[in-house]
Amino acid sequence: MQQCQNSGDGLSSEVMQGTANQAQQTVQELKKAAEQAPTRDQFGPELQQALANTNVARINQQLSNLKQSQTPEQRKEAAGEAGKELAKVSEAFDKSLPEALKAARKTDSLKPDPGESLDLGLAQLESLIKQLERQKNGKDQGKQGQEALVNLQTGMRDQHGSNERGNQIMVRVEKALKAGEAPDVANLRKLMDELQKFSVEMKAQVAKKEEKVEVTNIDPASLPPAYRGRIQKYFQKLSEK
Repeated sequence: MQQCQNSGDGLSSEVMQGTANQAQQTVQELKKAAEQAPTRDQFGPELQQALANTNVARINQQLSNLKQSQTPEQRKEAAGEAGKELAKVSEAFDKSLPEALKAARKTDSLKPDPGESLDLGLAQLESLIKQLERQKNGKDQGKQGQEALVNLQTGMRDQHGSNERGNQIMVRVEKALKAGEAPDVANLRKLMDELQKFSVEMKAQVAKKEEKVEVTNIDPASLPPAYRGRIQKYFQKLSEK
């Protein structure tokens, strides 16, 4: 939501519709966790209050407005309003976490570095594709697909920020890895190739910008005599140390 609000031309309708759908699903799952046994007793009251029926209805309305927005300006405005409501839920979630989980989040030594998330997600996706190609439909494939999706989303955001092309690829990846549905192997392979190509191209652009640093050589003779004298004395003192 912040990326859409802050980017110059906003984000595409397709990207924001996918984001809004994901947000609605997340809010519903959080509401279940906050209100239904056995998870409801593990959270503090802040999450339940933030996800009261009236608040959820307001969030869904804001997200519906976002999905119906036609122009970049409308999407940016709707994303800003929806982001405010989602930020309240996020804050309530953090406040209502069990103390043990709060401590675990602070000391999670297994959590990958943000810079490594994209590579990890690609490796998980490739492993999943190989399993599907061997027709090994194990019970952990759905979990592996969702873990790969989270790492890919984190890595793309951390390494490449709000990039229209990258966002569009990730929307398609999310659809391909939709929970409860059997992924299409050929489609997953194509998407993985696109992600790898995109990442390489982006890194090449960054490297090209940083490759050469322009150095200007100044002829000492063109400097005023006072400056020439000071410079000579400065380097003379350096040589004596």
